[in-house]
Amino acid sequence: KDEEEEEEEGDMELAWNLMENARLCYEEDGNYPIELANVYETLGDFNSEHANFDAALDDLAKCLAILEAELEADDRRLAGVLCSMSVAYQFTDQPEKALEGCTRAIAICTARVARLKTSDAAAIAAMAAAGAGAETDPALLLAAAKAELEQIGA
Repeated sequence: KDEEEEEEEGDMELAWNLMENARLCYEEDGNYPIELANVYETLGDFNSEHANFDAALDDLAKCLAILEAELEADDRRLAGVLCSMSVAYQFTDQPEKALEGCTRAIAICTARVARLKTSDAAAIAAMAAAGAGAETDPALLLAAAKAELEQIGA
């Protein structure tokens, strides 16, 4: 091994140890479920990266269980974890479970899009009902508000 590979392995080991310490702290405290889910997801990614797919599936399943309890049913993070699990299932020769995860992820994304479209329509109707002004198009106001939120988020 050359020095660069050893340094990379050292960095990965350090990162792994930090994530394990974070997991222990969050599990002991019990007041930060989303952060604990983030740790499990990262550990699952580490395990997948090192071809330890059974451990990855275990960590990702724990992450998914927490997220399902804490987030809305159409949250995109659920879909992301399901996709990660599907990849691990493929590498463990479980194509049925991989397909099931992908199908469920697609359903979550579809539900989210439908909800967002409904929310947009409801927001436009509420703005119109509130008298946003005859000269102001509610759809344009909504688009401007979205653009502003995207700038804040970036």
